[in-house]
Amino acid sequence: MTTEVRRKLEMAARVWQFSRAHPSTDPGYGIVLNRFEERLHRAEAITARQQDGLTAARTARTHRSELRREVHFKLLRYLVAASEIAARDRGERAAR
Repeated sequence: MTTEVRRKLEMAARVWQFSRAHPSTDPGYGIVLNRFEERLHRAEAITARQQDGLTAARTARTHRSELRREVHFKLLRYLVAASEIAARDRGERAAR
């Protein structure tokens, strides 16, 4: 989330708190305030989902990096050794 969006959401939350603390006598005020509250909660839910997605992406990147490191430094040497044995065996068969 960008700084601009985060600031606007914080400002909207402050407006909602102020509006709840200082109610108006206008008959449509409650309806508008309830609609505003629903949309504010929806925006907060979207923000939470975005943060969860960013955290999951960061975790996946870390996991992929660890797997690459493990394959490169641990498993690759066994694969090289097996291919060398296979190459020698294949060369002996070709000579026969």
